[in-house]
Amino acid sequence: MDENLHDLVVVGAGIAGLVAANVALDRGLRPLVLDPHSPGGRARTRDRDGWRLNLGAHALSLDGPLHAALRGWGIDVRGGDPNQFALDGLAGGALHRYPTDVASVLRTTALRGRSKARFAAWFARVQRGRPIVPPGRALSDLLADEPDDLRAVLESIVRTATYVDDPDRLDAAAALGQVRLAAKGVRYLDGGWQTIVDGLARRLVAAGGRIERCEVTGIDAEATRVEVRSAAGVAALASDVVLAAGGPELEARLTGAAAQRTGPPTEVAVFDLLLGRPAPRRGIFGIDVPRYLTPHSAIADLAPAGRGLMCGLHYLREGSAPGSIEDELAETLRLAARLGLGRDDIVDTFVLPRVTVSHSTPLAEHGGLPGRPPVATGLVGVHRAGDWVGPTGLLADASAASALAAVDAIVARRARIAV
Repeated sequence: MDENLHDLVVVGAGIAGLVAANVALDRGLRPLVLDPHSPGGRARTRDRDGWRLNLGAHALSLDGPLHAALRGWGIDVRGGDPNQFALDGLAGGALHRYPTDVASVLRTTALRGRSKARFAAWFARVQRGRPIVPPGRALSDLLADEPDDLRAVLESIVRTATYVDDPDRLDAAAALGQVRLAAKGVRYLDGGWQTIVDGLARRLVAAGGRIERCEVTGIDAEATRVEVRSAAGVAALASDVVLAAGGPELEARLTGAAAQRTGPPTEVAVFDLLLGRPAPRRGIFGIDVPRYLTPHSAIADLAPAGRGLMCGLHYLREGSAPGSIEDELAETLRLAARLGLGRDDIVDTFVLPRVTVSHSTPLAEHGGLPGRPPVATGLVGVHRAGDWVGPTGLLADASAASALAAVDAIVARRARIAV
């Protein structure tokens, strides 16, 4: 056997790559992870003078595959429940109590009487976990017969849970499944998502795995091995590869295969406000506008003592672009003013005009989650993982679930060969 042949090479050190490498360790493989940057991908957290800034608002689902993997590996992450702060909904230019539970539904002015009863019925069905609709039907089609006020609130809840502002194309089954997952609990994390990244990387290295800086430029699958190339030549030879970086376009570029048929990326613009005072324990979800501003530091350790952090998003549709940074930031500051924050309260701002939240939106026309590409690429020895892969979950949970499935498919292939 070639002593230079690696058990497994994982391309990409984001959540999918780090989970795949840790699963590989559990399956008796010794992985090599290659990434041109420090580990984390879009889960990295920036430290800005003591403010910990995720690349957009991140929440960890407590009942999802990623949290289950972290618990199984003893990686402890801590944080706060967003339900601990009050929430307003913005509709028609006015603020309303945002409906999240029985008490808020009864008191909100965002819904009329009949719509309040319909809202309660909808959420009872979602929380029971019973399928409301099979994959392949758009959210707007499912809600077409609902009153306008209820439809706007439900679309707002879906937008917050999925980051997708496209009810005419978003698969309803995928959307409601994510709402159900969010209803079971999410956490904003102390220290940001870097705590997940660091925990996964530490476990990997401590158990004999390796992470190396390398920009992969190509992947060639041969009969008995996979060649992973960089600009300098052959970076590694492997029995198997998990491609856990980027989306379908990057996969096509690295492998030379045709790009997979998927939905468009889910994207947002990010506007974080670094406060010189503690954040108010209040947030705003847009009901008829695709915006969001919440006090992440009010419930998670993300700011220096006595300071605060507000996280703002503008949800972008396919083909749309945010306005100028100045105009977009002005909209966020207007939301902040409604929460009692003045210009003097804001020490600094952190703006990302366009951030990819997920490499593919699960569209009804593609069959929703079951219509996403499988972990098998069709190239011998090459599997894929990421937030756009496999029939399970959205966002980081899709990354974790597909990473687990990819490694298990590799182990099963090896077992068949060994027989």
